[in-house]
Amino acid sequence: MFPHEKELVERLKDEPFTLLGVNTDKDAEYYRAQVEENGITWRSTFEGSTRGPVPTRWGVTYYPTIYVLDHEGAIRFKDVRGEDLDAAVDQLLAEMKGEPPRPAPAAADPEPSGGSEKQDGAGAPREAAVPAMPLIPMEAMPRADEPGEPIPPDRGGIAGRAVFRGQAPPLAPLSITARQAEGCLEAGHAVDATDRSRLIDARGGVQNVLVKVRVEGAAPAVPAGEAGVSVLDQRRCRFEPHALIVPVGGTLRVLNSDEISHNVHTYSIRNQAWNRTTPGGADFEQVLERPETFQVKCDIHPWMSSWIHVVDTPFAALTGPDGTFRIDGLPPGEHEVEYWHEDRLLGKGALGPVSVKGGELTEVELELGGDAGPRRRRR
Repeated sequence: MFPHEKELVERLKDEPFTLLGVNTDKDAEYYRAQVEENGITWRSTFEGSTRGPVPTRWGVTYYPTIYVLDHEGAIRFKDVRGEDLDAAVDQLLAEMKGEPPRPAPAAADPEPSGGSEKQDGAGAPREAAVPAMPLIPMEAMPRADEPGEPIPPDRGGIAGRAVFRGQAPPLAPLSITARQAEGCLEAGHAVDATDRSRLIDARGGVQNVLVKVRVEGAAPAVPAGEAGVSVLDQRRCRFEPHALIVPVGGTLRVLNSDEISHNVHTYSIRNQAWNRTTPGGADFEQVLERPETFQVKCDIHPWMSSWIHVVDTPFAALTGPDGTFRIDGLPPGEHEVEYWHEDRLLGKGALGPVSVKGGELTEVELELGGDAGPRRRRR
């Protein structure tokens, strides 16, 4: 791929275009040698593992995986290559500049490099198949000079996947009329009508499962400043993300990236509930002081929904698009793993005790729904 990427970067050097590479090799020295040998001039970060935070957050299950994002940070195309990649980038540049629309690229080859199963929606416009996903801030991504650290001998980790083995009844698209959606998007575009209350991939991986590990005496660490703020956005008349973790005592910032007004209505019980209108471009903050899970809705656009998990443990994670999760920094010992999903078909439960050893990663599989129950294995 490198020759074509070099051509693309050179051709668009004077355009508002950025290429970012994420490397998942385990050897940092080998990674740096490859950067130099292949003449990589664009920003590239080092994960140190295929289970690093970036591939886990973005649901990467085969390599290479390519995402093309627009200037608002929403995924618009996936796994377009060669001329189709050029067409995707050119189309988004034209949209941003207000130029006439250009032909959309064709879908990517059905067998991605690496031989793993391809996810649905590859190469399709975002409105058709690829849901919007907030862009990871560049400062939150690992840098080349900061490789991923091995698991320390006095700490362990739990990693795994939430899976639904049964045949889930299909969810109909959300009911969104043209009148209700007025002002949500530019003319000719429709609001993403995907019902995100139950997202299951082709291999049964369940997204947005809250996974928590109970450790006695462990208090949620709330970083100071911007790092301690969790952001819920209202964009294209959808809440982004659909599920969000906020530590007890942390701040939730609600943004409105749309030009029209929204109504933010929380259904919290232990924390102060609010029901307030946010004009286009406005934002507000709220400190969440007690642990609970609650729903957020918009009374103006009733299809808008999100879930906030206020957690009292630093050991919590949400599963990605393929159902995977990882929780690091656990003290060695026996721990209980709790999980919860908004859909009653998938439900909630607990697995324990799970044995965690220093310097090791314990793998678990959470089977949601049915009677199979969770499984675990250690590596």
